[in-house]
Amino acid sequence: EAMRVTSAGKLGLGTTNPANQFEVVSGVATKANFTHASSNKTSLYLESDDTSARIGSTYFGSGGSFKPLTFLTAGTE
Repeated sequence: EAMRVTSAGKLGLGTTNPANQFEVVSGVATKANFTHASSNKTSLYLESDDTSARIGSTYFGSGGSFKPLTFLTAGTE
């Protein structure tokens, strides 16, 4: 079983008993991308391995360069 949705609506990938609304468990490096469908393909990524975790942003419209992340609180930086 690769994916489970519990009766409480929790989604687990690599686990049959997710403790959070969305949980991914893997024995290898894990990466998730959230990419906009425009030609620029601006994306946010989350990745982790057994020694570190990273959050980043890329912008493929300028050759795959990295862009700074902006964190908003109540709609402002």
